[in-house]
This record gives sequence, C-alpha cells and structure tokens, in this order.
Amino acid sequence: MFDGEFLSGVFQNTPYATQHYVSEPPSDELIADCEASLGVKLPCSYIELMKFQNGGELRKTKIASPNKTSWGYEYIPLMYIFGIGNIKDFTLCGKRGSNFWVSEWKYPTNGLIYFCDTSSGGHDLLAFDYRECGENGEPCIVHVDQEFGFAITKVAPNFETLMRDLEEDIAMIDMSSFQIVELWTHVFLKSCCIYPELIDQMVCMCVYAVWLMQTLYFDTVSPVFSPPSALHQQ
Repeated sequence: MFDGEFLSGVFQNTPYATQHYVSEPPSDELIADCEASLGVKLPCSYIELMKFQNGGELRKTKIASPNKTSWGYEYIPLMYIFGIGNIKDFTLCGKRGSNFWVSEWKYPTNGLIYFCDTSSGGHDLLAFDYRECGENGEPCIVHVDQEFGFAITKVAPNFETLMRDLEEDIAMIDMSSFQIVELWTHVFLKSCCIYPELIDQMVCMCVYAVWLMQTLYFDTVSPVFSPPSALHQQ
C-alpha cells in the first residue's frame, strides 16, 4: 500500500504531537483489543501507517471537500491523526478518542469512528464510516461538521486514498492580516473551551503565531511580542 518514501513524508514530529498523539507502534494484540473496543475492523492501510508511526501531526493537511465547510472553503484543514491505543489522550480508545466526541460533544455514532481532528478545536472531525460496508468492511472517509449541524460529507473512498490525496495548505499566505487574526481568534476560543487546562500554553502559542506571521508576511514586528522567551518559560 505505502512505500517507505511515502511513509517518511506523512508526519512532522512537533513536541506537542509527540506528547499527546504519538504512541509506540501497536502490537497485534493491542490492535485486536482496540478493534474489539470499537466494534469494527480497522482499515489495513491505517494499521500499516500506525505501525510506521502511531499517530501524530500531518505534514500535508489539505483535503478537498465537495461542499463548502464551516471554514468557508471547499477543503478541510486537517491536523492530527489518532493512533491505535488508549494510553495517550488522543488515541482511538484514549481519553479524547472516538468515544469522547460522541459522549461529550454529541457527535453522531452509528458506524462512525473518529480518527482525525482539525485546527478547529473539535468542531469538525474526520471519521471512518462503516454504515454501508459493515463492521468488517472497508470504510469510506467522511467529514463531520458540528458547525453545520453535524453535516456528514464523504471526502475519500478509503483511508489510503485520503492519505494520497492530501496536499500542502498554503492558504495562510494568501490571507489578509485581518483574516489571519480572525482565524486564530476563532481557533483559540474554540480550543479554550475543550482544553481549559492548556490555556496558558495556548496564549503563549498565539502570541508566537502573531509574531511569526508579522515576520513572515508583513515585515513588521511589534516590540510588544517576545514569544521565544515566553515559550521558554512554559
């Protein structure tokens, strides 16, 4: 399914992803336990990728959507894939795994297994969709958009196609300064609702993001922002 060159380009290993998403490669026993807990057979291509790296932050994050999403675009900006296991919070069976979104955020279930989040802080997710193929079949991939009444949109026929269709997201380069600030404010407020224990870190990250965007896109750096030292204090 995936060759070594492709696999090595899927993830980027950031400290946050390593701490909260990346687990040790799953054993066959752990895979079986996770499948039993979820009540489905996980896609072979997903298992193959997780044996190479078990969860993490995607390098290419843009997947096309046939309809406009709550982001206002005809694509979805993905961020992290949940690994197989239950030790890390953001794994399929972890504290903030698939069942968390159903029980706490009232995401629809009935054959949907949530495995990938975006930068919206939980307001839209990707899921394996077993509704037509059954629990032992090959699920298609759907986008579930809470902001649009949990609208479900098919974005790929299977996991392998999803991964191969991912593109680099360079939309930030084309945004105006107002649009960038608006986007980060939107993401920050949503993230604070679901991760209140990380507010201090997120404030620091937002300050750094503003400084970085000023530097890269606008050539103006405010003396108010000194993110590197602020980050070192966390």
